[in-house]
Amino acid sequence: GELYSPPFQAAIEAGVSAVMCSYNKVNGLHSCSNEQELKILHERMGFRGFIQSDWWATQNTSFAAGLDQEMPGIGLEYFAVDELEKANQTAVDLAAKRVLAVIHRMNLTESAQCSQPPCKEWFMKQVSTDVHV
Repeated sequence: GELYSPPFQAAIEAGVSAVMCSYNKVNGLHSCSNEQELKILHERMGFRGFIQSDWWATQNTSFAAGLDQEMPGIGLEYFAVDELEKANQTAVDLAAKRVLAVIHRMNLTESAQCSQPPCKEWFMKQVSTDVHV
């Protein structure tokens, strides 16, 4: 793990607000469910943001392991309402707190120019060029 830690540590020190876990396994556990690895970000590296899965990388309801948000997909959603009701509520609260803290810290409620879903026109005008579309 020490070979891969410096870029993550540098990003955290620069103030990154979100980290995405992926499909790979670390020590035999999917990265989005790997409590030991996710805790390193918060406890050892001082990460103050939230951890989100890559598309379809969630293998179970991983709140207790430190996953805060599931990227939605088609099919089974581990962070669906019925799964949230069964999950450890302290872990769900912590996940919500991490996401909301980023929204507050980045002043997104005041600074966001557009919020989903009616953003396509604004998005295309602001962050796209003819090369991108």
